[in-house]
Amino acid sequence: MIDVWEMQIRGFKDAKLAKSKWRLSPIVPMVFYTGRRKWPGKIGLASMMDLPTDLAEYLPQWETLFLQLRSLDARILMDAATPIAAILRALQTVEEPKEAWANVLSLVVRRLDALPESEQAQWRRAMQYLYMLVRHKRDSSEQDDLFSAMDEAVEQHLNEIGEVEMTGAQALIEKGRQEGKQEGKLEGLHESVLKLISARFGNVTAETAAKVRTLTESQLDAAFARILAARTLEEVEL
Repeated sequence: MIDVWEMQIRGFKDAKLAKSKWRLSPIVPMVFYTGRRKWPGKIGLASMMDLPTDLAEYLPQWETLFLQLRSLDARILMDAATPIAAILRALQTVEEPKEAWANVLSLVVRRLDALPESEQAQWRRAMQYLYMLVRHKRDSSEQDDLFSAMDEAVEQHLNEIGEVEMTGAQALIEKGRQEGKQEGKLEGLHESVLKLISARFGNVTAETAAKVRTLTESQLDAAFARILAARTLEEVEL
């Protein structure tokens, strides 16, 4: 907060604005909590200090807006006609079983696809976030089914409004599906290389595992050959 205000003051000075005209922007501190466990402690500056009671009233005070995603009413999120509310509903349920989350994704995608033309920029960012959520939060074995649920929701909406051409939503979903498949393939190759290293040279260290997981598909193919020919792990040259 102080950094923001200091930046604004530097701007006032650079503009040679009289001090009587300086107006700092109000800042509302907010915690947006997405975890399941109870928040571990208090929020506020005083909670970070060993503060004598007599001095407490002289400490800068402010209320912190605390938003706990898991406790927000699903009806409020789905009734709100905004992309962010729809995205929050998807994020709120991201750990649900596949079938339940697929139903939520369908509702969210239909809500997003019904946005007016004037909100296409927000719509595109929301759709990108959704397919990234599928790719990075769900197992690769579930991704195709989840992308299919999203795709069917778009197709149903197109049928309702009499459109037949692929929309940007479908293009994004297809891109996410293909990237998810590629990511899943790479993960499988990474694990195969690690298993081969373990079989040839014993336990795999965390450092070695981290290096292997950064390798591309072509680098993994080369690593397979080096592992089979090497007498020590050092000769593999990861």
